[in-house]
Amino acid sequence: MDPITSRRIGNAALILAVVILLWAVCGKLGFVPPLAHVREMYLFALVLVFVARGFRRRADRVPPGVGA
Repeated sequence: MDPITSRRIGNAALILAVVILLWAVCGKLGFVPPLAHVREMYLFALVLVFVARGFRRRADRVPPGVGA
């Protein structure tokens, strides 16, 4: 996997985690219907943040010139 693809997957996971957190907060406040319990959604978002961090670190560790 080249660094650009790894970074894109990390960015997508991070955006999804932010959307999940926003949905959980809005569901808690009653603006949207809640999808699940808030704790479960926070846990899932936290896992996505760790996945995003891993993919983004993987993209940063690739030596220059590889995947270009």
